[in-house]
Amino acid sequence: MTNVQVAVLGVCLFASPFLMFGTWIVIAYRFLDKVEASFSNSPVVVGNKAMYARAGMLGQIMRLGSVSAMLSMKGFCIRKGMLDSEDVRNAPQSLKKLLVWLWHAHVLLFVLLAMFCVWIRFLR
Repeated sequence: MTNVQVAVLGVCLFASPFLMFGTWIVIAYRFLDKVEASFSNSPVVVGNKAMYARAGMLGQIMRLGSVSAMLSMKGFCIRKGMLDSEDVRNAPQSLKKLLVWLWHAHVLLFVLLAMFCVWIRFLR
């Protein structure tokens, strides 16, 4: 792989968190009210809403991210009492898929960036 190809790959990988953050902003702006209404009986969602209510857009992203992460591990979160099982069952399937997809994309992006940095530092 030439230096130009590595540079292009690096620019794409290091620009992608900004695109991901923009995606979080758009989804938080459009869907946060619907998400919090769907999970209104879940203690962590209610607590996060109270804690981050006055934190602006970053607080909205934190609230959406916590629900997204909990839905990605819903069995564990229901068992620990973080999510209400009725809320999870009654939430719209398309909304749950969107939030789980968003969380998995975020984690995948982080892993790709870490692998790229290790590759550049130690293996190249």
